[in-house]
Amino acid sequence: MTTDTTQRDHVIQIAKTKNDIAYSKTKNIKDPWYKVQALAAVARYNKEKAVKYCNEAIKISKTCSDHYQVAAVQSWVIAALAETGNIKEASNLLNKTLVD
Repeated sequence: MTTDTTQRDHVIQIAKTKNDIAYSKTKNIKDPWYKVQALAAVARYNKEKAVKYCNEAIKISKTCSDHYQVAAVQSWVIAALAETGNIKEASNLLNKTLVD
């Protein structure tokens, strides 16, 4: 397991109970693939900041190495948006992901 994988897993583990700490730990993840996954996990447990965190994740996802990675990792963001009741944002991102 890589350091980024371990950090992502730790963020996911604490996102529900220590959301602010989990968010701050996403800053240490270098690989955009794992960072987006971590941010999406944090967003799932913070309805008030979900759109903010997801917008950050979307920007980072665009730095992934290929189109597959961008689209695949954005599915984590789409799910986080939908799970937090941000259906319009989830739908818009899904449509944009499919077109791009």
